[in-house]
Amino acid sequence: MSRMSLAILEEALPPSLTWRQKLDAAAKAGFDALELFISDDDSRAARLEMPYGMRRAVRDFQNDSGVRIGSISLSIPCSLLLASPNPAARKRAIDILRGTVRFAENMGINLIQLADCDMDTLDMTADGAKYFEESLRSAALYAAASGVTVALGTGKSPFMNTVSKAAEFVRRIGMPNFGLYPDIGNLYCGVEPPEGADAPGELARLVTAELDSGRGHIFAAQLKDTRRDAHDGLFPGEGRVDFELIMAKLYELGVRRFAAVQRYTSDRADCWEEDLKRTASLMRGAWSKRKAGASHRANGD
Repeated sequence: MSRMSLAILEEALPPSLTWRQKLDAAAKAGFDALELFISDDDSRAARLEMPYGMRRAVRDFQNDSGVRIGSISLSIPCSLLLASPNPAARKRAIDILRGTVRFAENMGINLIQLADCDMDTLDMTADGAKYFEESLRSAALYAAASGVTVALGTGKSPFMNTVSKAAEFVRRIGMPNFGLYPDIGNLYCGVEPPEGADAPGELARLVTAELDSGRGHIFAAQLKDTRRDAHDGLFPGEGRVDFELIMAKLYELGVRRFAAVQRYTSDRADCWEEDLKRTASLMRGAWSKRKAGASHRANGD
């Protein structure tokens, strides 16, 4: 079977767990990696200033558990700041991105996803897109010196809710360490036909066409499930995302790196470990059942 790397988003784990416990739990459930989640929450943002001794300990924990921290999902209001007409606001966003790059380099993490890349109507109709592109270029140039890749996720607003929209920025910036890291659930929401207009297979056709628009630029994909009435909070398998179809298409595109997305909630306190195992099994099953028609590649299979 072709190699793939499957991570679990940190938000799927109880926040009370220590670093060692998180890595051990991911390994026990059947994941290869843990994807960190950094937001503007004070405790999460403080990680960027983690003391050297703690960073070294976490690296040792990775070796002991066999699970690495391979990526960071950076979920802050960075899009609004990166697109702000206020130079001071843009500088703040770029400083956060640079701090994340330095943290990633020191921790041996090689991929940063800019999650929730959304802007409101005001930003879209003003010079926001221009400022956004300039800020992204600055961040990518800074990350290039560290060997860290930066990738755009797909958000929920019309500004960046499809792969083709994100790919336009990637092509304009044109750097080898700047690419795409789509959230599959958000992509489904971004392309779904209006209520009642669904033809059989139409949603699947639209999603695969969108993934095709990012050919050659997709570094990884977040595997999140959604329904028309629920864009967040579902466990994989509870919504309408066809993970076998997605895996088959991404396999064809040469993507081998994935992160499963689900959220820990207090009402699942007694069964969160089983939730993790079920998700790992579902995703690995979808990978093994990817359509036989997907083109096989000699290297890595």
